[in-house]
Amino acid sequence: MFKNEHAQKERTTESRRERNKREKLERIEQVARRQFKERGYGQTTTRDIADAAEIGTGTLFVYFPEKLDLLLHIVQQDLVSITTRELDALPGDLPLVEACMRVFAPVLDYWEEDLERARHFARGLLFTTPERRMIMSAVTVGFMQRLGQVAAAGIERGEIRADAPIPLVGHQLFGVYFFGFMNWLSGFYDRPGLEVHLRMGFELLVRGLQGETNDR
Repeated sequence: MFKNEHAQKERTTESRRERNKREKLERIEQVARRQFKERGYGQTTTRDIADAAEIGTGTLFVYFPEKLDLLLHIVQQDLVSITTRELDALPGDLPLVEACMRVFAPVLDYWEEDLERARHFARGLLFTTPERRMIMSAVTVGFMQRLGQVAAAGIERGEIRADAPIPLVGHQLFGVYFFGFMNWLSGFYDRPGLEVHLRMGFELLVRGLQGETNDR
């Protein structure tokens, strides 16, 4: 009896510990989103975030060793939410180019809300540790797989050739976006110019995926 009560107490304690951990993480996320938006990523310090979340900086570092880790975490959450929502809502008969433009439009809206944050994210992603890159790569790979599913629907409609390598097509669709995104951040494009680049890139890719199989 006493053994069972002790086991039950341990389960309750563990549950409470996990709940407290989750609640702290949620506070950190909420505070960071708000302060990054109001002050800007560069002007927000880890001390600001910890104080507003009512935790010590040491506790914050347990969750996120550096401010960049927190930024990548938040952006990852936001992008997964945005792209999943858009991909799930795509009509099955939407042409591939239009489907891609519809999926990426809210992603561009998200970045446009705070281009400083976007630049810090891009810089941090390109010049970061292998561990951080692996975390973000996992999200990117999942997104490319979903884009491949959109392309596969194009095969069913007869829009692209039946032997199109779907995983590679998803990768290339993402590549069109990412190249344009980086040029946008560098100032090479404005938002309308970026949208022209994306549409032309998607159209060119789709044209290359049409026609008869070359059996040489």
